[in-house]
Amino acid sequence: MSRIQNAVGSVRTAIGWTPESWLPGGTPDPLIGRNAAVGRQASRIDGPSKVAGKARFAAEVAMEGLTYAALVHSTATRGRIARLDTAAAEAAPGVVLVMTHRTMPRLAPLPPISVTDLGAVGNSHLPVMQDDRVRYNGQVVAAVLAETQEQADHAASLIEIDYAVEEARTSFEDAKRHARTPASILVEKNHLKIGDAGRELDRASHRVDAVYRTPPQNHNPIELHAVTLAWRGDELIIHDASQMIAASAGAFAKLFGLKKGKVRVLSPFVGGGFGAKGVWDHQIVAIAAARLAGRPVRLQLTREGVYRIVGGRSPSEQRVAIGADADGAFTALIHTGHSVMPTYGVCPEPYTNGARALYRAKSFEIVQRMLDLDVVPNTFMRAPGEAIGSFALESAIDELACAMGVDPIELRLKNLPEKHPTTGQAFSQHALRQAYEDGAARFGWERRTATPGARREGEWLVGMGCATGSFPTRGCPARRSA
Repeated sequence: MSRIQNAVGSVRTAIGWTPESWLPGGTPDPLIGRNAAVGRQASRIDGPSKVAGKARFAAEVAMEGLTYAALVHSTATRGRIARLDTAAAEAAPGVVLVMTHRTMPRLAPLPPISVTDLGAVGNSHLPVMQDDRVRYNGQVVAAVLAETQEQADHAASLIEIDYAVEEARTSFEDAKRHARTPASILVEKNHLKIGDAGRELDRASHRVDAVYRTPPQNHNPIELHAVTLAWRGDELIIHDASQMIAASAGAFAKLFGLKKGKVRVLSPFVGGGFGAKGVWDHQIVAIAAARLAGRPVRLQLTREGVYRIVGGRSPSEQRVAIGADADGAFTALIHTGHSVMPTYGVCPEPYTNGARALYRAKSFEIVQRMLDLDVVPNTFMRAPGEAIGSFALESAIDELACAMGVDPIELRLKNLPEKHPTTGQAFSQHALRQAYEDGAARFGWERRTATPGARREGEWLVGMGCATGSFPTRGCPARRSA
């Protein structure tokens, strides 16, 4: 990641020389007035067609000679395919093709997602159906094409597979003993140490030191991941539910040895993405199967299929410790923890990003550790990393405010930085104080009852809280128990 950090550092240096008026938040702000629709209510352009049922999604495109695909997922978590019998599936009614690692075209893994290569779209380093290895439960191990979806699903159920099972790594707690500490998290240096945060925490007049755990989360788009595609000679037409049209087209061209511009990806409607609608195994399998069969293919994942091969958010265990002096100024901010990212994964959860930038403190200790489990590689999800990170950090600040008996907004405002607290760089825009002050006024913060659990409406406990971020905070201990 050192090359990435250098590249980003150069961008940051360049921004430092950019006139203020060229940047968002500058004077005058260049984004204000650029689009007449900003600030006005406007109807969605695609609203009428969706309401009328006329919007055509990826799994609804008609093609002559279309075949339908069904995937077979591994039921083992780690090991090898010891026996694979496709005879019954191949003889089933309507079957056009049965494809396994034995017949799958030889393909290299996609280049993994990179902040310096916008054409890299791979969510892992794993090959797709290139050998008999099983890396996680749910991995695609076979595909069937048939004249109807029902025929494809039935034939897929006839494939017999035995596995030579190996011991799988599935325990979060056990994996902590072998945790990795990468040099960087995306473009940030991973282990950040400013001053002696441990010593300052011990000396602090007030402190909170807690562990916060967040669960794994799955993507659930309304439109299931789907492709309808066809080869036209040396050209490939793909109707996809995709958030990365140009990048995936370029990646597929390289993967299948096509000239640039010979792959066209169309995705007028995404149907819910939030990071999930990228490139996964199903597109590659469908493209390869269409080439072998010489016919168009439609492949739509089942809801179970989405859970089994499309990554989500990693679980995490985070320690946040904050020390403050008698006046409430932070003297120590410690944010460490563990999350899952297999060695073949490429998407870490940058949950410590907020702690690096949101509040000033006399000392900092920030580091993330990765756990190697045999699971589907995680991927981007709405507010990647920062969401679960803000949950932990902001909960700790609430708990500290509760223990000190001070207003949680007042505590936050007291520790707002004038410049980036860990890099010293000037902010291009920083309106957090105004946001809190405006929010407090609009939400009637002055009517807030400071005692947790004191306000009720019937059987409901009613509270009012605040947080810097997009995730609800856990609150102080009394509030949790109430």
